[in-house]
Amino acid sequence: MDYIIQAYLIYLPLSVLITFWVGRTLFKNGRRFIFDIMNQNAPLTNSVNTLMVVGFYLVNMGFAVFTLKIAGDLDNYRMLIEALSFKVGLVIVFVGGMHFFYLYLFFRQRHKIKEEKG
Repeated sequence: MDYIIQAYLIYLPLSVLITFWVGRTLFKNGRRFIFDIMNQNAPLTNSVNTLMVVGFYLVNMGFAVFTLKIAGDLDNYRMLIEALSFKVGLVIVFVGGMHFFYLYLFFRQRHKIKEEKG
């Protein structure tokens, strides 16, 4: 089997696994922040939390698929591992960036609400 095909067969499931693991963690643990921001409104919290995790999955999976192509030829396993480490590392950095972006939004909104309550 071609090395590039092997790389794709490893990269895609690994990217999906990383994305869903982080998304699930954010979904479970982020609910408390959203609940506080939404003034303890449970139905609204559940809706917002679900919409945010779906958006997280779509953006990150889109990024993983968008960056699927491996430029050049892979002639041996060393090159395959190097290409995979770059690709998977890129996905991890992107997912981490999305995580911090969501945290920024949560804390910014929370701070804004606390200022309004005074």
